[in-house]
Amino acid sequence: MIRERLAKERRRTTVMETYSIGEITKKTGVSIRTLRYYDEIGLLQPTKDPSSRHRIYTEEDILQLHKIMSLKFIGLSLEEIRQYIHQPTYDLTLKETLMLEKNMLEQKRRQLERSIQAIEYAITLLEEEGEIDSLLLMSLIRSIQTEDDQKRLMTQYLDQETVDAIFHNEELKQKENEMIKSYAQFVKQVHELYGLPTDHPDVQHMIETFLRSTFGLLSLETVEKITELLNQNQWDSFEWNEEWDVLSPLPFSKEEKQWLEQAMDDYMQRLEHMGIDMKESKEGENSGYEK
Repeated sequence: MIRERLAKERRRTTVMETYSIGEITKKTGVSIRTLRYYDEIGLLQPTKDPSSRHRIYTEEDILQLHKIMSLKFIGLSLEEIRQYIHQPTYDLTLKETLMLEKNMLEQKRRQLERSIQAIEYAITLLEEEGEIDSLLLMSLIRSIQTEDDQKRLMTQYLDQETVDAIFHNEELKQKENEMIKSYAQFVKQVHELYGLPTDHPDVQHMIETFLRSTFGLLSLETVEKITELLNQNQWDSFEWNEEWDVLSPLPFSKEEKQWLEQAMDDYMQRLEHMGIDMKESKEGENSGYEK
């Protein structure tokens, strides 16, 4: 039986099989429009019937087309494919091209992961609240989009280990949904309480609750370093505020931001007056506005 199959295969290959463009489309899944385009740009040029001028494809053309499809699948441009399509073997020049393509694909993958993350945030808020503040959603999406730039900016003020502790915190990742819900509630409260005196107990309780939930998932060492910078007022520089507003805009009006900043200042001054730092607050010290 095997000899018969081999004999049949030899007879088949003695006569060169040819295919029409429609048959090639069925065999490979590549559209007729694409095949015509490859012919026009000289990437895959089959012979032409002398009388009808119809394209005639051979088995060799199919192999070349599979090469094109494979190289295109891994991300090479048509111009790059043109350089390699007729080479029987590949050397280190292909490796360099592939490394560049790999880096680009990894960057695209990170972008896709962040897009999925933003969508998940939106779904979480819609399920929890029934609606989403448009500024809040835009703020979350922008913050996810610019995460790498945020890290770069923070490394100007914090050591790399502390930045990694903030952005690569497994406990934070596990509680992302809780944090998003908490932040949404904070934004809602700011809108509701705006206009009250910044030292009003309700306003100060809002600040305290938000800071406790924010710092509660960070290590004491990380909180200490952030607190040290806050005390030194290094983050109050014009350059920091201007760039951070672009990378992670707050979902508040200009007036609400100013009011919130004053409320934060009042809270920090009250802690300082009472001799309580952020570390002690994290450990559970009551700063006076527990409800």
